[in-house]
This record gives sequence, structure tokens and C-alpha cells, in this order.
Amino acid sequence: MTALKLFSIAANGTPMGTYQGTDEDAAVLAYAIDLGYSSLDEAAAVLGKTADEFLSDLEVEAVETVAVQSVGWLHEDSYTMIVARISIDDRNYIASEYYDLDEDEICTSADSHMSVCGIEDAQGSGAVRPSNEVHKQILQAMRDFVEVELPIAA
Repeated sequence: MTALKLFSIAANGTPMGTYQGTDEDAAVLAYAIDLGYSSLDEAAAVLGKTADEFLSDLEVEAVETVAVQSVGWLHEDSYTMIVARISIDDRNYIASEYYDLDEDEICTSADSHMSVCGIEDAQGSGAVRPSNEVHKQILQAMRDFVEVELPIAA
């Protein structure tokens, strides 16, 4: 079975949404079907365009998605971290971020752990810098974890 990926589609600069597909072409077809057409050719014809002209009006970008496998605490003498085991496009990573217990917040400043060190490739090829979108998704998973865990710990 081929994995589905997410693609962000914009038409003439206007964001139209995120669509799934095995590749870019399948996501564009899903977009055309969502518009109510049975095919890309039909969508183009209704607009008085060829399929190539229709496609030239679209901007299609793959969206990296984070699948969170687990999130947990790492307590050391001088700091606390949240550690997330994640996968991005079938590669596994470990993301860690400092947690300020006094302020009850995840560190997101320019010197935060992910900003400085990146995320660790669990396959052993070293650290990589996550894209802004991936960074946001990781932080949201960590925030969701904290919201559930802290009331239990209190």
C-alpha cells in the first residue's frame, strides 16, 4: 500500500486547502473532485482552459506532517525537558525542548533547544533543522501533552 501525503494547493495565489494523494497529481485530482468535477480535464473545460493551463494556475507544495509516537518528561537536576519521538515522512526523530516549570511554559525563544540543536535523526545520521511548519507541529504536540499531564501531576 502506498502512503498518502498531504499537499497544500493555491489557485492564482489564493489558498484552496490541503489535499491528500499518493503524489502531487493525485492531490490535484482530489482538489478537482472537491470542486465537484469528475476529472482534471472537466475542471479545466468548465473554466475554458486546457488541463495544462489549469495546472499552470496552481501552486502545489508538499506539506510535511508530524506523526507523534510518544511524548514524555526528562527531569535532570537543573532542567526539565519534554521529549517527543516523532516520524516525518516515514523517518524517525527525537525532538526535545526545555520546559520552564516556574513559568509553566515550553521554551520557544531563539535559544530554545530545537532552534539551537535541531531534532535528532533516530536512524543515526545526526541532527537536522525542522522546517517552521514541522517545528510548530512538534510544539503543539508538546503543549497538548503538557495540558494533559500537568493537571494529573498537580
